[in-house]
Amino acid sequence: MASTFSKTDLLHHQPNLKEFNIEFFESIDSTSSYAKRYVESNQAVLPSIFATTKQTAAYGKESRTFFLAQKGYMQR
Repeated sequence: MASTFSKTDLLHHQPNLKEFNIEFFESIDSTSSYAKRYVESNQAVLPSIFATTKQTAAYGKESRTFFLAQKGYMQR
């Protein structure tokens, strides 16, 4: 899915990340959950970055929930 911020945008600002697997999503359940599924499916061959504009079941460190604001987040 297309996102408002793209891999091209990221690499423009951080060219040292060109060897990373970078995936952007318009919406996803949780980037943490996706990363776990990604590793479990044995797809992980490069360091990876997963980014999204919206998470529908996000959680933070130690499974804490957090509120995702438009410009940042607040962990609970």
